[in-house]
Amino acid sequence: MSFFNTDVEPFDDPLVREAFAYAIDNEDIVGKALAGQGQAATHFISPVFEWAQNDDAMIPEADQDRAIELLEQAGYSTDGSGESLEVTIDVFDSGAFLDMATVIQDQLSQIGVSLSINSMEYAAWQEKLIQIVTINLV
Repeated sequence: MSFFNTDVEPFDDPLVREAFAYAIDNEDIVGKALAGQGQAATHFISPVFEWAQNDDAMIPEADQDRAIELLEQAGYSTDGSGESLEVTIDVFDSGAFLDMATVIQDQLSQIGVSLSINSMEYAAWQEKLIQIVTINLV
């Protein structure tokens, strides 16, 4: 699960958020980070809240070409010829979260995005989440 701070660049741009949705392959995350033990997300809301799921707003299937197209529309270079996108993801060092972030890091690198991983203890992560203005991507 990822959260974007939509009040700050680059995630204030819907094109960037959509590009990330196309760049991230949830099946790949389950296979690599969770050793196939899990189910890839299909909706932006947990299946626990089935009543709130909207089949017209599902997570798109991974499509790197579409992700690159969206980033370029947002003004970012994906081939090093212009302004590239560099972001940081904050994860807590428990369970498979660091492994999932590493898979996402690889996926985003394939569309020209540099993702730094900031691993921290859960209490520090939670405190930072509470102060959401300091977070770009969780």
